[in-house]
Amino acid sequence: MKISTKSLKGTEYSCIILGCNPFIGWSYRGRARAQEYKKKFTRPEPIKDIIVHAYQYGINALMTTADEHVLQAVASAQKEVGEIAVLGMLGYSIEGYRNFKEDIRKFSNVPASAAVIVAEITDPLIQKTPMLFDAYLDQVSREFDTVGAATHNPALSFSYLETTELDFLVAAANPAGFMMGKKDESLKLLKASQKPLIAKKILAGGVVEPLKGVEYAFCEVKADFAVVGVASTEEVDQNVEAYVTVSTRAT
Repeated sequence: MKISTKSLKGTEYSCIILGCNPFIGWSYRGRARAQEYKKKFTRPEPIKDIIVHAYQYGINALMTTADEHVLQAVASAQKEVGEIAVLGMLGYSIEGYRNFKEDIRKFSNVPASAAVIVAEITDPLIQKTPMLFDAYLDQVSREFDTVGAATHNPALSFSYLETTELDFLVAAANPAGFMMGKKDESLKLLKASQKPLIAKKILAGGVVEPLKGVEYAFCEVKADFAVVGVASTEEVDQNVEAYVTVSTRAT
């Protein structure tokens, strides 16, 4: 079983992209699960093992914050299997906002092939002061050839994002409507987007099974890519199986 790839500004990314929430100790399923992740992923090695395992299926990409232990895991995995494309999330961590220029410095060591302006920055700036978002985007674009932005509310942000020089968009897409804002309106905007789309939260924080989440992202929304947080090699297997099943149906 192999995951297909698509080109984004000349770089081939697997259609399934690994997410980082478990790796940085975050879960939408409660504090106990988050603590479990923090304990499991305090060191780079368990993360590296998952990245290497996913690579065997052709998953060659990771969307992550600039947390040191995750980037160390990426560097270690690259030595073992080859190139891992990193989409670097700028300016935000579980602990709160941080200096995006410092994040850029950290990502240069991997190096990251694309930057993602996180929703916690995108949405407030666009809704209150769009000019500040434009200024932020301009600074990030000086450092990265490929830049995208995420939103937690497409109904409020997508119309503006579509007018920018962004290379791709990132938005939640799941049958539960989790973090989609006004689901029906958001769905229409996602399907009509003229920019490459990365679907996130496709499992709605863990309440949607992989097959339904993958099917919704690729068949209903028609996303180009989907990012999925995984906490074990078994979860990688489940999402790959779901993707292969959906891809087979489509053909």
